[in-house]
Amino acid sequence: MTQANVIKAQVRPLDFFRAELPDMPHPRRESGWVDGGRSPLRHDQHAGSFKVNLTTGGWKDFATGDSGDVFTLIMLRDGLTFSEAVRYIEECYT
Repeated sequence: MTQANVIKAQVRPLDFFRAELPDMPHPRRESGWVDGGRSPLRHDQHAGSFKVNLTTGGWKDFATGDSGDVFTLIMLRDGLTFSEAVRYIEECYT
């Protein structure tokens, strides 16, 4: 198992998305697809344009058409490389 997979397995998606998405409404459940709020990748004013999966850590941004996992979100939002995103998530969430 790679370092990234080990780190990803240790990250609780609900904790990650709550911390990284300040506009995320409080989810009514702790699994499956929920509203993640506004797009963190584009200054989108439409609530509900960002969906997150609290089971897998996946996400879909309907404002940009992008999707991915916790690493991809950090890479796209902050302009980081994969290695930098892994390091960021390891430092903040494990």
